[in-house]
Amino acid sequence: MDITSFWNEYEMDELNRQLSQFFPDMEWNMKELFTQITSGDVWGALVLFGKQFFASIGQQAAGLKGMIVWLLILGIVSALFVHFGDIFENHQISDLSFYFLYLLLISVLIQGYMEMAELVVEMVDNIILFMKIFIPTYMIAIGAASGSTTAYGYYQIIMLLLYGIEKLMELVILPLINGYVFLVFMNGIWGEDRLLLLMEFLKKGIITGMKAALGAITGISLLQSMILPAVDSLKNTTLQKAVGAIPGIGDAADGITQIILGSAVLIKNSIGVVLLLLLLILCAVPVLKIALIACAFKGCAAVMGMSGDKRICECTDKIGDGGMLLLRAVLTVIALFMIIVAIAAYTTN
Repeated sequence: MDITSFWNEYEMDELNRQLSQFFPDMEWNMKELFTQITSGDVWGALVLFGKQFFASIGQQAAGLKGMIVWLLILGIVSALFVHFGDIFENHQISDLSFYFLYLLLISVLIQGYMEMAELVVEMVDNIILFMKIFIPTYMIAIGAASGSTTAYGYYQIIMLLLYGIEKLMELVILPLINGYVFLVFMNGIWGEDRLLLLMEFLKKGIITGMKAALGAITGISLLQSMILPAVDSLKNTTLQKAVGAIPGIGDAADGITQIILGSAVLIKNSIGVVLLLLLLILCAVPVLKIALIACAFKGCAAVMGMSGDKRICECTDKIGDGGMLLLRAVLTVIALFMIIVAIAAYTTN
């Protein structure tokens, strides 16, 4: 297969130029990547990006040191208040000291949480823009390999998914997670776990909603994959039989048709693998940073729990849970697109 002619026919240079804005810190060549995948060297393509990905892990972990140190210091100070607060005859001094300490804790936790939330918003926007750029080319490849009916059907569902995810994250998921974090802060101030049941209810509702969205989109994609490719397959089979029935040149024409369709399927699957690989690379570093911050909160809460104030420890732990909800939300978004692309690639062969 001539990669150069395919590259020019699908105008991949323009696509490569548009995609470069998503990877400003990475040196990569999309044509080289596509050539590796087409030849079956998927592992080589993964190694190509893996080196650059792991180089950024140390940078992300180094930026968390100051936050972790501050949390541990606050945990140690809260332990001092727990053990020596009874020496004050006037507990107002102890209470005021706690609230001052709690405000310091909130400032550190809010800084970390807002960083995670901004990463999620930026990542979702990048995923949607990335798919809008890449999907038309992939649908053209699906249309060449399977048929226009299948390509149009998958294009519709992906565009609907892009719009639905943008609105769902903006109007439902992120506001609910922000509400959960606000309840965590308020529960720590009141100190009697009055909001604990409401927090648990909100958390379960968020998780259930994300599971329902994942199941619904997967179900719709599977239903489409059972009908649309069959329609195009019938058209292609009819055309192939008609070409094969031409006297004299039928066998040769039938063989050429099979070669063309086989090449189209190879190109389509290669583009699909490139799409999934680039989507993973696009999200890998932000997902890693969100996971590191959330795990840092959970880990600091576990260390502080040995001797620190209960409200301080629980607040830190619950904010870690809020970070995990953000991580789960963005992983659900990534999984939705990966499932649709995988189903489209598998059912149009």
